[in-house]
Amino acid sequence: MVKSKDGKDGLQGPPGKDGKDGLPGKDGKDGLQGPPGKDGKDGLPGKDGKDGLQGPPGPQGPPGQCCCSCNQCCSCEEKPSVCTLTCEEISELVKNPGFEDFSGNDFKYWTEVNIAQSNISHQGNSSALLGSNVDNIASLEQFINRGITLCCSYELSFFANLSSLATTDANLIASLFWLDTAGNIIDEALNIRISNLGNTANAYIYYRNLIGQPPANATRAKIVFTKNGKGSVLIDDVSFRCVLNLSNISCNF
Repeated sequence: MVKSKDGKDGLQGPPGKDGKDGLPGKDGKDGLQGPPGKDGKDGLPGKDGKDGLQGPPGPQGPPGQCCCSCNQCCSCEEKPSVCTLTCEEISELVKNPGFEDFSGNDFKYWTEVNIAQSNISHQGNSSALLGSNVDNIASLEQFINRGITLCCSYELSFFANLSSLATTDANLIASLFWLDTAGNIIDEALNIRISNLGNTANAYIYYRNLIGQPPANATRAKIVFTKNGKGSVLIDDVSFRCVLNLSNISCNF
């Protein structure tokens, strides 16, 4: 038998349909980690939490001082039912009452016009001389900025001396004014004129004046001594203080 030769290839036919997808391959290994990103902006603050529980109370402090009478202080446990005043309110309210403290040539806490220091004193080493220039008016003033209360009746006292000085017709006016918080005068509680101070050399005379209860809106007082006429007057040991506790008045301290 004779074998025939292969014929030439024919033309390519159209492509066949896609075959079905094969099964997925296994996952590859993770790549190297990249550099970290920049921080993001802070978020808005959250709302405040609720208050915690209140802690236990602290220990009680020591008792304050109260006034049992016009010359004695006591603890609050000892005070009687009529105790209404603080210790400050029954103390001496005039500062430098005996004219022993100085600031330069002036008396501390006093406002002066035509005033000088004198060694003719009621007690201590000095007194206030009203009329350094005997021909001119002289004045001596002090504001009382503490201890004023409706629960008190007040007293102003002082020692005055004219007879030991070379004088003719000098006279002394003692005044006390009630003031409100702003310093406005509410009332003139005292205005007395003294023209005859005795005729004994170096004789101080004691003057005591019951002022009474201050007005309802009074918080301060002003003491004023004025010398008029030709001559000089000596003043020493001025006092202004509560002398009577008006316990029938409702007071809150």
